[in-house]
Parts: sequence; C-alpha cells; structure tokens
Amino acid sequence: MAFVKKHFSTYWASEVKALLSGEIVPDKPPIILTFDDGLRNNATVAAPILDELGLKATFYLVSDLLNGKSMLWNHELRGRLMLMDTDRYAVVSQEVLPHAVSPSERQLVEEIKTWDHTKRTEFLTRLREEEPNPAFTEDMLKAWLIMDTEDAKNLPTCIEIGSHTKTHPILDTLELREAEDEIASSRYLLEEQINKPVPTFCYPNGNYTREMLSSVQAHYDMAVSVNEGFGSLAELHELKRIPAANNMRDFVFRLLRPAA
Repeated sequence: MAFVKKHFSTYWASEVKALLSGEIVPDKPPIILTFDDGLRNNATVAAPILDELGLKATFYLVSDLLNGKSMLWNHELRGRLMLMDTDRYAVVSQEVLPHAVSPSERQLVEEIKTWDHTKRTEFLTRLREEEPNPAFTEDMLKAWLIMDTEDAKNLPTCIEIGSHTKTHPILDTLELREAEDEIASSRYLLEEQINKPVPTFCYPNGNYTREMLSSVQAHYDMAVSVNEGFGSLAELHELKRIPAANNMRDFVFRLLRPAA
C-alpha cells in the first residue's frame, strides 16, 4: 500500500465516470482499490492500513450476511470439504466430479458453482444437516468470516460501500426475477443498515446475463466485473479490473499488462 500511495492517486469506484470523462484530473496516475465479499479481515486489517495511509477504497458487501458469523456459501463449502475425513470426501468427490482423480476442494467448489441454484442449495443444505456444527479452524475463520453491521458502520471515511448482492449467488444460475431481487434489494438493504449511499455494484464470481446487466444499469451508477484490463466509459457497468498479486514484482507487471 505504501507503493500505491507513492505512485498513484486513489479514488472510489463511484468516481470512475468522472475520472474517465476528464471531469476529475488526478495529479498522479489514478487507481481504484476494490475489496470483494465484506470479509471481517477487510475491516480489521485492510481498513486501518488504508485509513493510516489516506488511501480511498471501495468495499463490496453482501447485505444479508452482515451478522459476524456468516461465510460466503463457497467459502463455507470449501471449509466443510477440508474438514471431511478421507472416506466421506471420496464419496462427495464422486458425486460432484465422478470422473476426476483425487480432485482438490477448489476443483469441487468450482464445479459446484456451475450447478443450478436449486441443486447447489440442496447439496449444501444436506452437508449442513449432516454436520450442523463444523469445527472450522482459526485460520478458516480469520480468512472467511464476514464482518457484521457494526463493522460496516464503523469503517473509516476513506472507505466507500458497494453492493455484492444479498446472498452472493451465482447470478446466471438464478431465474431473472430472483437475480433482479438480489441486485436491486441489496442496495437498499445496505443503505438502510449502514446509513450510507451504495452507488456501485460487483457481480459475484463475475457471472451475469444481458438481462441482469440491464437490471444493474437501472439501479447502480457503475459496476465492476472480474474481467481483466483497464476501465473505459463504454463498459461502465462491466468495468474491468486488475487482480491483486502476492508480490510487488507481479503487482507492477499486472499494472503494466493487466490481462497478461
């Protein structure tokens, strides 16, 4: 973050149109920092650093999970798979990827993301009924627990809030009516919960249809995708982003060649 402060001017996602149109003229190359999912570590680790350095960022929150004890369904599923004994894991693996040889938890979760919403929900419900109180490790909780409403309310003023739907579904596996509710209602629920404007949106997993894009355009000023690259006015509701990197060399390289 010190590198970002030295070499860039940070802005909120809601300011991207003004930046791209020239209404805002930055004194250094502009960058918009985004954090998806509303993880508690965003509030306890990232936010204090951003605040200390005076860096703006946009946090994308899931409105119905701000209770301090929830995980995204895909994180919960991965954790449950990691905790299974060898025999049970083998059975589940055969159910999800019957032709794969020793698939990883990540592979199983990625496959389940492609299932329709009903099938995926029934599968996760069955796992929850089999093990109502999974013994998630401390590392899992630190990595995957979502912040609560008070965490969100108390974020420093350098943080802008955006919507990441109500429950973080894979939107294109929903009926259009359900997807529109996830898209539209999450904004108003978040604004009611935290008493702050929520002008921008982030697509869970980057999945959506043209009809769902129209719904996002109707309810938000802009939206970010998971497609890699630089932003443009022509894609204001499908804005490309540059993924984070694990080291400075890769981070700088991605800034220069975001799709590489």
